[in-house]
Amino acid sequence: MMASKVIVAGPDLRALEALTRDMQDVGIHVLGADDGCNLVRECIRLAPEALVWWEDWLTVRSLDHLRLLAQTHPLPTLVYTLEDDVRRLEAAVEAGVQGYVVNGYASARLRSDLAAACARFRREHALLRALEELSHKHEERKLIDRAKGVLMRATQMSEEEAFRWLRTASMRQHRRVGQVSRVLVEAAARAHAINRAGLLRMLSQRYVLVSAAGCAGACVVAQGALQTVTDTVAQVLSELQRSEVVHPYGDLVGAAAEQWARVVAVQGQGADHWSELDEAAERLLEAAERLTGCLEAAWPEGRLNVVNLCARQRMLAQRYGKHMALAALGHTDAVAAAAAAAPTRAQFEAALEALRHTPLTSERVRELLAQAARTWRVLLAACHGSPPAWDGLMGAADELVCVFDALTQQYEQEVHRLIG
Repeated sequence: MMASKVIVAGPDLRALEALTRDMQDVGIHVLGADDGCNLVRECIRLAPEALVWWEDWLTVRSLDHLRLLAQTHPLPTLVYTLEDDVRRLEAAVEAGVQGYVVNGYASARLRSDLAAACARFRREHALLRALEELSHKHEERKLIDRAKGVLMRATQMSEEEAFRWLRTASMRQHRRVGQVSRVLVEAAARAHAINRAGLLRMLSQRYVLVSAAGCAGACVVAQGALQTVTDTVAQVLSELQRSEVVHPYGDLVGAAAEQWARVVAVQGQGADHWSELDEAAERLLEAAERLTGCLEAAWPEGRLNVVNLCARQRMLAQRYGKHMALAALGHTDAVAAAAAAAPTRAQFEAALEALRHTPLTSERVRELLAQAARTWRVLLAACHGSPPAWDGLMGAADELVCVFDALTQQYEQEVHRLIG
């Protein structure tokens, strides 16, 4: 099928007048003429079925006009020129031209030249659509395989059972299996990122707690505990910087890294800088809170808030211990420490109760929550001894980190239940 409505273009508008007359003489309706400067705008405005470009010697600027048209508003394009340079012909084809006729045009060939350009355009775009569809199917297959992997790791499903789950979820949600798979894979990746970003919050408080316990001579933290925190922060920051999910929030990761550098710098000044160390740790906590908040808020319907809520418990336990440890060192008096620690205790216990009532309550989750409650009571008792039972405090703080790590991983793995 040949185009019957075209626009003619080229740098010499007077030369286009003769071409316009010749095209109209053979029954081709010319909607308008353009010198190329407003080619895209005119093609959108006039909605031609094809473009015919006439220029004695095709310039680089003309090729740029044609390339821009092909990228933004593709349509069959026929070029008439006097130039027979093969390199220029190849450049024209790369710019999106379907027909390239040298030695000018002849009225008798106008219709057949235009028909050939239109046929080639349709063929090119049919192949392009087929390639895009094939590429889409390939990407969808990879997504389905990744989603099956998420389900198999989380639930010990077989591959067949995982695919059956995806298919059932797709029918229930009236979506393609590939769409459900994408949501599941992205949710799993985002839940993991929230967990890792939340770990920075805990480590900001744990760094001060471990430093204080070490200063007080607690043997349980004497060997390498501070270095373990330092190494873990470096690992988490590196992982977050590489994460595709976290990439849009790279500035927030950078801000957290800057605050961490400040914490390390203050620590290097010695044991008489507790106020500065605590303040630097608080700035790191705030930076990590912003990052986790953004990651959680970016996912619809608050589906991942249970992951964030659980991950935050690690920080609150370390924070409470930190307040009491600094008081024991004489950094703050007991009354001030109790006042500072009271909101943290209330938040921890409220979140613990909220976790007991989440929809993701398996037998394993219930066991871990019960263990967390017992260990929390041990930590409180150790903190409020006179003097504090340092080994008991640090042992309980360590155990709470492990328990809530395991719980957070449980919630990460069970995100598919929210998606399904």
